[in-house]
Amino acid sequence: MTTYDFNDGNGPIPAHQHSNGGGWVADTATVADTAYVELDALVFGNAKVFGNAKVFGDAKVSKTPVRIPRSDNYDFIIVPCVDNVDRIIAGCRYYTYEEADDHWNEEHPKHKETTIILEALKKLYELQKTS
Repeated sequence: MTTYDFNDGNGPIPAHQHSNGGGWVADTATVADTAYVELDALVFGNAKVFGNAKVFGDAKVSKTPVRIPRSDNYDFIIVPCVDNVDRIIAGCRYYTYEEADDHWNEEHPKHKETTIILEALKKLYELQKTS
């Protein structure tokens, strides 16, 4: 059995390197084969990463990320990062809230729906942090 210490106070636990990117994934977490987990990224706890999400850099996903699909099946996921700045993952995008607002601005055809999703992500994520 392979183990890895995620430095979360639980010591080494059963884990494996993800086949798409090589990042470490705890056996308690769920990561889709289609997701990309970069070598320096970690997914542990009861986290779930679906679809074509990308976890990269020094990202650490330890809880189930808040995920909201848009009407065109484009998933929006919020993840905490080690620099204490939450990021929005949507397709190949990896944005702070401000960058996401700039990208899906009023000229974008899905602006209204995306704005609602971004606001909902913020609120749901804050609720999750206090539960």
